[in-house]
Amino acid sequence: MNNFDVQNDIEKRIVTAHYKKGIMALKEILFIFIVILILGSRSFGQVHSSKQTIPILHHEIEGFVGSTHVPKGALDDSNATLILPNIGLNYKYWFDDHFGIGWYNNIVVLTYVVNSDSHQDLDRHYPITTTVVGIFKPWKNLSFFMGPGLEIDKNLSLFVLRFGIDYGFSLSNDWYLTPRLIFDNLGGDIQAYTLGIGVSKRF
Repeated sequence: MNNFDVQNDIEKRIVTAHYKKGIMALKEILFIFIVILILGSRSFGQVHSSKQTIPILHHEIEGFVGSTHVPKGALDDSNATLILPNIGLNYKYWFDDHFGIGWYNNIVVLTYVVNSDSHQDLDRHYPITTTVVGIFKPWKNLSFFMGPGLEIDKNLSLFVLRFGIDYGFSLSNDWYLTPRLIFDNLGGDIQAYTLGIGVSKRF
């Protein structure tokens, strides 16, 4: 085996190791989401069991489309501002009219390169971001959300801390149209900003 084959073998092992770490982290995120969902639904159910209130539609499924700006990212060797197409599928569980938990998932449908102080020439190949967020709705349909997650990529998976704000416009039959602004911190000086819109159904 020559040096080139040895180097390729090492790179493949590194990629496989990062991928396995990403999958394990994803399983942990899903486990945390399920535990919080079960405990939260039980506790809120006990609090409201003795009250006569309008039934709450706890579940919400949403499709999302948007554009993502990565300040440290570039397509090939271009220095142009990087705007990436982004699509997602989200699930929310509402404990009551003000508090909920969400599982937000999205994929950037392009490949690009990140050059930052912490990562040089980091290739991103259709990265998938999955996050578990707490949701607070203080006024009408205005919501704030934040929570941890993971950006999964075959080259290197990165921890994500997500913050966001949105406003849901109520349509007929419990459908909602929701403009959303998202900020993702991926560690160091890597950030991503996403502006998009979601269409959801509560049931």
